[in-house]
Amino acid sequence: MPYLEVRGIRLFLTDDGVGDPTMLFGHAFGCESHDWSWQLPHFAASHRVIAPDLRGYGRSAVPGDGYDVPTFAADLESLIERLDCAPVVAVGHSLGGAIVTALAAERPDLVCAVVAIDPGHLVP
Repeated sequence: MPYLEVRGIRLFLTDDGVGDPTMLFGHAFGCESHDWSWQLPHFAASHRVIAPDLRGYGRSAVPGDGYDVPTFAADLESLIERLDCAPVVAVGHSLGGAIVTALAAERPDLVCAVVAIDPGHLVP
């Protein structure tokens, strides 16, 4: 399933591995899900790993708006619900760190842990 319709936009994603908890990877500004290509095989050996291209990045749709942390987090919320994989360990780098933190704050029922790598907290 390389693409999934979420909140009216088409997101590209990698969905690999099996095992709980599922790990969701959020990429940084100017990056895409394939930036996690070194980490995904390691974690997919014992976990389901999901790495989407955020809206406007990589192979995902490029809508005219929605490029803010709350909207990105809402997209991931819908992705988790559509894939029925909660609760996830949400891993994010830079912008992705801010996004997964916002996701956990808004929907703690969907996230069991956050790993924020060099997060861009409080950056507009």
